[in-house]
Amino acid sequence: MRRISIIIFITKLTFALSYCYGQNEIDYPLLKIDSATGLCWTKNDFSFIKNRFLTNWKETVEWKDEMNTSNYGGFSDWRVPTISEYRTINKNKKDREIYRNQFNEMDSVCVWGKGAYSFWSATTPNKFTASYISFIDGFATSGDREKQFSSPYSSWNGVELGMSTRLVRNIKKK
Repeated sequence: MRRISIIIFITKLTFALSYCYGQNEIDYPLLKIDSATGLCWTKNDFSFIKNRFLTNWKETVEWKDEMNTSNYGGFSDWRVPTISEYRTINKNKKDREIYRNQFNEMDSVCVWGKGAYSFWSATTPNKFTASYISFIDGFATSGDREKQFSSPYSSWNGVELGMSTRLVRNIKKK
């Protein structure tokens, strides 16, 4: 049985890598492969799969562990991306438009629109804060590892911001 699993894994990996040769992106039902960066992304984020937003940053790590245990998409080496990795799919407004068409988001109606407002990252400046990135506005910032709220001085006046995370893995050796 173990030999069959290894053969299936090698076949999947060979298929994915052979398709990546000469192309920048490969689209699978659960995965998005970017051969230019060597990153493989989950098409479904936390909020799409769980149908709710994250309660805090710690939950991103717990969810990553859950996805690895379940062998999501046939892999068990998923991790929470860094801000730099998120930037490879969120450099500008055009990237954010492409993102909206290629990745799945929770069907929600919020003051900012559909899906999560921002995505937690693995970038942690200190033990109290974590960085997150907006796929609505494109900014990245750091904040408390608990729920995030809009500024009471903004037009949203203290609205809780829907936070999610997406997972990534390397398809190329660093």
